[in-house]
Amino acid sequence: MVHLKGLGLPQLSRDSLDGTAQTHSQDTAMKFFIPTITDPQTLNETYEGIKKFVSQEMGDVITKRRIFSIDCLHNMKEYHAEVGKKDQDTGEIICAILESDRMYYVCTPDRGVLRGMPLLTGRNEIRLVTEFED
Repeated sequence: MVHLKGLGLPQLSRDSLDGTAQTHSQDTAMKFFIPTITDPQTLNETYEGIKKFVSQEMGDVITKRRIFSIDCLHNMKEYHAEVGKKDQDTGEIICAILESDRMYYVCTPDRGVLRGMPLLTGRNEIRLVTEFED
């Protein structure tokens, strides 16, 4: 697991009453990307396509936030998911992390991008969310 503590990530918001995660933006902001896609138009079309597919498959409304990484406690173990890195459980490259009002969806080629259901993480399990720059 990659630990973000000590990397100078400023806290933007935290709501301790309902257990929502801390939200951070990076000091050196990460520009939005999807692995292997370099053309800006293709990038946006692909991202919107992933959002639409997951929304339809899961019957959920996806937020506009572009998530770079999440840290959580999932099934009693520490879990870090980051776009462009391999998922700890599947070994597949993470293409996108989506958010709804009830879940986070980690999308890999076989889980939420080309086929299949994305990896699911409940909002109550999230400890840290890092967004891409605007």
